[in-house]
Amino acid sequence: MRIRITILAAIITVCFSLIIQNAKSAIVDFSANRDSICFDSCVYFTDLSSGNPIWWEWTFGASNSDATVGNTASNMYNGQSPPCVKFHTPGPHNVTLEIHTSTGHDTSITKTAYIYAGACPDPSISSTIPTNDTICSCKCVQFFYTDPSDPFAHEVTWYFISTSAPTDTSTEASPTICFTTPGVFYVVLVDNNGFGKDSLVWGDSITVIHCLKPAANIDPVVDTICTGTCVQFHDASCNTPTKWSWIFPGGNPDTSTIQNPPQVCYTNTGNTPITYTVKMVDTNAFGFDSAYATIIVLPLPCIGGISNILKMNNTILVYPNPATTLLNIHQSLPSPNQQLIITDLLGTEVYKEMLTGIDNTISISTWSAGIYFYEVRSNTDVARGKFVKEL
Repeated sequence: MRIRITILAAIITVCFSLIIQNAKSAIVDFSANRDSICFDSCVYFTDLSSGNPIWWEWTFGASNSDATVGNTASNMYNGQSPPCVKFHTPGPHNVTLEIHTSTGHDTSITKTAYIYAGACPDPSISSTIPTNDTICSCKCVQFFYTDPSDPFAHEVTWYFISTSAPTDTSTEASPTICFTTPGVFYVVLVDNNGFGKDSLVWGDSITVIHCLKPAANIDPVVDTICTGTCVQFHDASCNTPTKWSWIFPGGNPDTSTIQNPPQVCYTNTGNTPITYTVKMVDTNAFGFDSAYATIIVLPLPCIGGISNILKMNNTILVYPNPATTLLNIHQSLPSPNQQLIITDLLGTEVYKEMLTGIDNTISISTWSAGIYFYEVRSNTDVARGKFVKEL
């Protein structure tokens, strides 16, 4: 009798131990192929649970209005592998998985704010030229995008594609692209707002041709300044214009007929930023062309960086523009510790030196033809612009 009792007790102990081990080894977990999605996009979930579960219950979001599974109208699913799950409301959503094992053990996990859903990108493109336009080589064009899925943060990549030139790219929200090579160009925008991506081809194409009439360009193209600041505008046109007509709405002075006008000063006594559009028309014997620049004038208190401007009374002139063999850099005031940096269209640094005195001259005779960007930087200020190198 004692032997039977001992054996029975041992069997019970072993079985109980196995039950406890199975219970302890039942660990519930899951993953998703994406955790940030557009509304009504499919998310697929994978069960990662251990302990040999035989039953699964999933809950997505708080109600049927938050999410639905497969072709049903329910936010719940019974089974190991849910089909496509779609989330319909914005913001973070919880996901819960409960499992049941063959030993009768139930356990569950809720991952809080596991899925973020939002509006997919829906971009549109605009530009300083019409779609399917023909422009002269050396013309600089600014592109803009808007997206009603804001205020979500966006990452944009622009592609400027042609069979006659290497593909140019930009990650700026509103890039300015200077077309130096004749050919047909296509503009493609890829918009990513964190929930999804969308791509858009702008219009039909841009045709770039050689011209004898001017290709008008203004430097700077866009700037944000504090009230009371003066801006130095430069003619960065190609094909040797001989006449210029500038209009500076809101500026002082408000017009000019010289190539590189004196500084234009802006004030804003209100409470909100004011945007002004500067227009330049340049002319030669073969025709005329127009260019535009945007100036945003901030009211006081003014906070933020300001580019393309030297706030001190020191004007930087880079001439001739276009240039062929020599480039002159003139400062209206002798300023110590002024560094000149020149880069090409790809951002590669091609020249760097410390400026001395008022006038400096550098040789560019061996440089490739194209558009170059210069930066003159001091300890407290920076001025930027561009010039054209011709053969």
